[in-house]
Parts: sequence; structure tokens; C-alpha cells
Amino acid sequence: MPAPTTELIRKPNQSTITVALEPAHHLINSLVLLNKSDHLSGYAEWVTQTAVSLTPEQLHMNKLVVLGLHFPTDVAAGDLIVTLIASTGLSLI
Repeated sequence: MPAPTTELIRKPNQSTITVALEPAHHLINSLVLLNKSDHLSGYAEWVTQTAVSLTPEQLHMNKLVVLGLHFPTDVAAGDLIVTLIASTGLSLI
């Protein structure tokens, strides 16, 4: 009987996978800044310019998105989200 060889079963190539959460974290923070730009001062110019360029509907949607991302498990915030969505006339289903 011949000796076993390692050539019969090829070893799969190993891949390195990198996951970074910072881009998502920065995106959420940027959305929050847009919501706070009319209440606080001292933000970078891009925050003010972007917030001013949004329509009232876009600002309202931004608030909904931020609440949905920031407070997904908070029951009181959940009730607030439902109220805000209902005020837009959008369906929850």
C-alpha cells in the first residue's frame, strides 16, 4: 500500500476578513448632529449647511431614522417613534 500524500486533499486558501464598525458609528453620529444643529451652536460648517439644505420632510425622516437606530430597545422611545411615524401618514407595516 502506498504512503498517504498531502497532494490528494488541497488545503483551502485562507482569507483575512476585516470588519470595522467606525464608519457606521460615524454615520449615526452625523445623523444626530443634523438633528441638533438648530438647538446648539459650534458645529462644523458642513453640519449647518447640510441641515439648512434639507426639507422639513427630510429633517423629520432623519429624526425617525436616528430614533430608530439610537433607541431600538427603549419602550418610551419606541412609543415616540410610532407617534412620529403616524404623524407622517406612513404605514408601520
